[in-house]
Amino acid sequence: MMQLFHQLVRPMPNSETIGSFLNGLRIVVIDGTCLDIPDSDENARVFGRPGSRPGTQAAFPLI
Repeated sequence: MMQLFHQLVRPMPNSETIGSFLNGLRIVVIDGTCLDIPDSDENARVFGRPGSRPGTQAAFPLI
């Protein structure tokens, strides 16, 4: 899946697309969405848990 992603994913706009560049730099948006997933050992192992206070564990793994 990762190989397919790297083969196919490319920026959609080009230098002629209005609004896609500002002062010669491509405008990029980063989405910081996080989703809670079921609290299972497998999910925690694969996705990890968000950071929390030292000595504690977050309630749910996050994607």
